[in-house]
Amino acid sequence: MLNLNLNTTNIKRGPAGPSPTPVPVVDFSASTTGPTAGDSVTFTDLSTNTPTSWQWEFPGGTPTGSTSQNPTVTYSATGSYNVSLSAGNTGGTGSLTKTNYITVTAPACTSPLISTTSIMGYYKFDGDYTPTLNQAFFGTPVDYNMNAFVSGKFGQAASFNGTSSYLEYGNNNLMEPVYPGGWTLSTWIYIPSGAGVGGSMWDKRVPGVSGQRIVYRAWSATQHNVLITANGQNLGVTFLKPGGTGLDQWIHVAVRLLSGTNRYDVFINGTLEGYVIRTGYTASGQILNVGRDRANNSSHFYGYMDEYQVWDRDLTTTEIQDLAAGTCPLTS
Repeated sequence: MLNLNLNTTNIKRGPAGPSPTPVPVVDFSASTTGPTAGDSVTFTDLSTNTPTSWQWEFPGGTPTGSTSQNPTVTYSATGSYNVSLSAGNTGGTGSLTKTNYITVTAPACTSPLISTTSIMGYYKFDGDYTPTLNQAFFGTPVDYNMNAFVSGKFGQAASFNGTSSYLEYGNNNLMEPVYPGGWTLSTWIYIPSGAGVGGSMWDKRVPGVSGQRIVYRAWSATQHNVLITANGQNLGVTFLKPGGTGLDQWIHVAVRLLSGTNRYDVFINGTLEGYVIRTGYTASGQILNVGRDRANNSSHFYGYMDEYQVWDRDLTTTEIQDLAAGTCPLTS
């Protein structure tokens, strides 16, 4: 019989390899989850397992993303917003999204932002389309195929479908910009992604003869444009997309006719982007359409409008910047 006696006590093994690095388990907190518009929020990374890189996403915030561990973000528009964080190390990357984590509210406004004594039309679109001021003067609006109201810059907003919806204000007393003291159109607009080129914000004209229209166009991958048609003249101001993307965010648009001139200034989010000069202008006396080209039934607006204001004077640059700051609605 063969007996084998194996002695394994002296077998040498190599050194044990390093333990794998555990992937970060992601978590975070915010200095507040209920800021008012214009406030800043500081986010703190609470992830475990020692992450070494971070990628935050802040839809609705400024900036919209960050690679800092504990970034600070400003929210200018009311609404509820998701926050996402991906944290990584040599072991891999973990991610977390908190849905509707930040809810931004409008601050209380105790006094008018701007005097409304020279305002011709003020439309809040908070559940109806009638003007907040001088309703009898402007007449009853007609609603053509309008969508349901949506959450607006302040309160609710009018929703346009881009194909057939518009508002018509039948009283011609809502005048055009022919005043010696100037004129201003101020409104907030929101163009969803994939909405096309925007559309008409103001139309009160006879094609090629008199009157004017104002159209917002999100017309390329890098640029937007405001088209002003006056007496058949197509005059445009082109600018870089607001906020880097220009879509899925509220944009403040103001078009101002300077007192005693034929110069239209175009402001986007409080910044003067350019101007155009009209010639030989004549008022049309036509009814006002908001959301389409009234003469050709085209240029239908796709998206939302809020705080639609028509002034019979040229607002100062400071007043336009105050409106564009977006911290309070105009108080009537």
